[in-house]
Amino acid sequence: MDYPAALEIATRAQAALAPYCHRISIAGSVRRQRPQVKDIEIVAVPLQKPSDLFGEVLVAHHGFCAAVNQWRAIKGQPTGKYTQRRLP
Repeated sequence: MDYPAALEIATRAQAALAPYCHRISIAGSVRRQRPQVKDIEIVAVPLQKPSDLFGEVLVAHHGFCAAVNQWRAIKGQPTGKYTQRRLP
């Protein structure tokens, strides 16, 4: 896809996730403003909360997981280090 279309999709995804993140930024081909973009990469550090089930282990904020899960999963989970999703 061309850069303007990819930037629009990346910006919408970033806005959907931002309320649940300490840090978030658009990365990869979109950040480098490549004329043709094959995939959109977003790097996020989600807000975390202590889990009652796991003692001191931190888990991603439920709002972050819900926001990520609105997109179809290709691989990974929002609670892991990496997830790949199909954006509209």
